[in-house]
Amino acid sequence: MQGEVREKFEEEKIKSDEFLSAYYPTAINPAPYRETVQRELNRVFSYLAEKFALDEMESNLGKFPIINLEKISAESLTFIGNVSRNNKKVEGYGNISSDTLTVVEKLKSIEECQWLDDEDKALLGEIQNQLRSLASKYDQKKQQAIDGNAKIGIFQSVISNFKQQYQMSVSDTQKLLSSCNENFGNAIDRVVELKSRRVKNLNPEIMLEKKDIEIRTNRVFEYEFNSRLVVLTIDLDYIRDLFVRVFKKDINCFILDMTEQKIADALPYYEGACIGVLETLKTRIQEKLDEDFKEKYTITQQGSDRTQELSSGFNSKIYFDLLSYETDHSGIYLIDQPEDNIAQKAIRDYLLDRFKVMGENRQVIIVTHNPQFIVNLDVDNVIYLGKNENSIIVQSGALEYKNDEYGILDIISTHIEGGLDTLRRRWKRYEKSTKVSDI
Repeated sequence: MQGEVREKFEEEKIKSDEFLSAYYPTAINPAPYRETVQRELNRVFSYLAEKFALDEMESNLGKFPIINLEKISAESLTFIGNVSRNNKKVEGYGNISSDTLTVVEKLKSIEECQWLDDEDKALLGEIQNQLRSLASKYDQKKQQAIDGNAKIGIFQSVISNFKQQYQMSVSDTQKLLSSCNENFGNAIDRVVELKSRRVKNLNPEIMLEKKDIEIRTNRVFEYEFNSRLVVLTIDLDYIRDLFVRVFKKDINCFILDMTEQKIADALPYYEGACIGVLETLKTRIQEKLDEDFKEKYTITQQGSDRTQELSSGFNSKIYFDLLSYETDHSGIYLIDQPEDNIAQKAIRDYLLDRFKVMGENRQVIIVTHNPQFIVNLDVDNVIYLGKNENSIIVQSGALEYKNDEYGILDIISTHIEGGLDTLRRRWKRYEKSTKVSDI
């Protein structure tokens, strides 16, 4: 249809096009490349999560009054030391178990491949059994951690009830002394924990060596049909660029050096989103990864840069090249305005020859306003559609057909823009004596 070829390329429908799809190689699997990037991102996010938690812990240390204990002789009961649930341990063990089982499922898919050798299938089966055993081990550790947290919860509940009863039965002086001792002990515990966790939360060095992503190519005549991903290279610069793309413009600070508030300020349209700063950042990074690791299909000329896409006009040329070379399909080609998005010189120097070749193998019907296709293709039949006040006019015949009512050459020179000049050039080239009434 008119403009259809151009639209296929501009709207990136070339892979789904029935005619073109057969020329493309199999799609690139983005999983290995994306997993490499995701592993580095997870290290960054893990570091930031702990960093933000410690920043909040530090800001919540708070203040409490220190009293002169020498002036207080009252006996008191002091609760020192906190026993807290360890939810991170539960999450960590759970991730090991679930991630290991995910690997098992991927190995099962490989094992079922018909091209895999029998000895390799047996090897994969042994590896899967070992991984299942590993997953089971950490699943048990996860359950133990859950049970431990449940016991801690019971212990905390008992201590809390005991403290309430104790506070109701002692004097104000005893309460003050107990509170002071407890606050002092808890403060020491929190400072020690804070210092210890900060030392362990090392700034992760991103160790992502540059890796060029595969481009698969199928050569057809003088063209290359390429299957690739949107992103072509992954490295440290790609990781940095991911964060630049989700932040507002002119944010020069690297993600590892930013506080939670700085990240919140850097995220466009983030106004205290309910899911939190870090989760919002993760979501937006994942959206960029979805964009970058999508399949992409391009056509290039053989020997040129496969990463550089061609213009929609040049892609139209490719489409007609393939149509003209193709001989396996029979039937009629009906083409509406092939001159769209193609220069007059390209029509003259290239496209006309393609239609001549195409016409040798099948019937071609062209709907056009361009005289070059009518005059220079030696068409068998020209059909002119017009209208007057009362009806539609249909006039047809070979290029030089003429009767008492009309002549095809006269119609072309009268109704087709540039038709007269095109006819003159043709007669001059072939040294014909045929006259057009308007010449």
